[in-house]
Amino acid sequence: MSASRPPAPTPTRRAVLRGTLGAGALAGIGLPALSACSSGSAEEDIAVNNEVVLPTYARLEGVVPDLKGDGAGIADGFLEYPSDLVTSVSAPPGDGSAITAFLATSTPPPTVRERNEYWQAIEEEVGAELQLSIIPAGEMNDKFATLVAGDDLPDVVQVWTTPTPKADLMAAVFQDLSELVSGDAVLDYPNLANLPTEAWEHCVFKGGIHGIPIPRGTMSTQCIFMRKDLLESLGIGSVSPQSVDELIALGEEVTDERSNRWAFADIPVRPIQQMHRLPNTWDLADGTLTHLYEHPAMPDALADAKRLFDSGSVHPDNFNANIGTLAKQWFNQGSALFHVDTYPAMTGFYRENTAGDSFAVDLMRFAGADGGDPVIWLGHPTHSVVGLKKGDLERARMILGVLNYFAAPMGTAEHRMVNFGVEGSTFEMVDGAPRLTSQGEGEINLGLMYLGAPPQAFYLEGHPEVTELQFEHQTWSNQHGIANPVLGLPSDTSDRHGERLDKMMSDLQADILQGRADVSDWTAQVETWKNDGGDAMREEYLTALEAKDE
Repeated sequence: MSASRPPAPTPTRRAVLRGTLGAGALAGIGLPALSACSSGSAEEDIAVNNEVVLPTYARLEGVVPDLKGDGAGIADGFLEYPSDLVTSVSAPPGDGSAITAFLATSTPPPTVRERNEYWQAIEEEVGAELQLSIIPAGEMNDKFATLVAGDDLPDVVQVWTTPTPKADLMAAVFQDLSELVSGDAVLDYPNLANLPTEAWEHCVFKGGIHGIPIPRGTMSTQCIFMRKDLLESLGIGSVSPQSVDELIALGEEVTDERSNRWAFADIPVRPIQQMHRLPNTWDLADGTLTHLYEHPAMPDALADAKRLFDSGSVHPDNFNANIGTLAKQWFNQGSALFHVDTYPAMTGFYRENTAGDSFAVDLMRFAGADGGDPVIWLGHPTHSVVGLKKGDLERARMILGVLNYFAAPMGTAEHRMVNFGVEGSTFEMVDGAPRLTSQGEGEINLGLMYLGAPPQAFYLEGHPEVTELQFEHQTWSNQHGIANPVLGLPSDTSDRHGERLDKMMSDLQADILQGRADVSDWTAQVETWKNDGGDAMREEYLTALEAKDE
């Protein structure tokens, strides 16, 4: 759709919610029942979406990273903090009014606005009062449901992309921004134009662009972190398993229960599945979709994961409900030498390490299960979609200017302001790099990175070798990377039953790994999955893929 073409007719927000809330379907942004009251078929929605002109990609001029990414899958890398910062926003974009916003964060709440110098300084920079409703991530779904059901929507709302946002809701609730960002129009917002095209694709609903993306892409691809310092102390040099057997043998070699040391913080099920070249959820080949669950190599991958677990090389508390937090602690303490996480976790490991200057982390490269190449499951291009409340287009234009400020990339004055604040109070320059003070640690957690964000870059203060390591590993990862071919496409069955079916399969997987079920039980459960919705999802996605290609 061109920027001048009017958007396709959509239902009102109240009409959409009237058809869903009574059925108890407002489960976060998933809203499983929305398809039942859709204003058009999935094929029709995709047809109008195909006509949308996505924002023109234009790399921000002036920022020169030490390691230049490709603007899509490979991130920029900075070996040291840039000394000459670019100004990407010439004047405060706000009009002096208050901007209300709803967003989720996993960080502790910040110092209240009245005593928060950083908050007030950011408001002066953008020319607007920021009235923020900062929601703990665990409460996001329930709070979001209440929010969209009410009559007073904030100006800006963060919407998670997992599960996939529903087109009816997004079009009914949020402003169509096509006129402001479609094609070259986005060049008025140079930091938004700097966002990858792939991320914008997940902001298109009902023939219009109903939000801006918070990009992630392959920065959210999972990888295996290794305690390089501890491996070297054990006389183990470069680690690159060339088969599952080698991975299991490595785990057995480094595990020593008497020393409170295990190889793996958690069972590396996903890496083993990737070694077996299983699909990133779905595989599309010759017009056929095959799900991870039904892939012929899945039982072998489960059997290998079970072998690794039975070898005793996994931390004994790995089935703890708080494994996400505990695994990081075990890794930093040295009671687990391998941990699966995403690239940005590297910064936290170095910040929280207890080993001092000797601490060193590496990233594993591995081959296929029996040699050859593995596959790597690429991360979701878009962490969140930021929607603007429907209303006056000029106000939307002003708010976009504020979000454009927040989206300034590393190497700009605006990025330093958003991430560090005011020199002398919330941060100090140490050896040429900004470092938060204790005041800054307590004040900056406003979650602004969930209202506008640049593509993430590799940088770790004082460790240029880590930046080089991550840049090279991501390049390797992308060479073997595969995406989920149906990501972002509609499936009513997935909306209604996908979460339940996934839990059914993950519960059986856990039972197999813990010895409460046999690998042979998997095949029968797959048939149940297919009959209860798997086959229906396949047909709906195939229909959507066909419509997308027209």
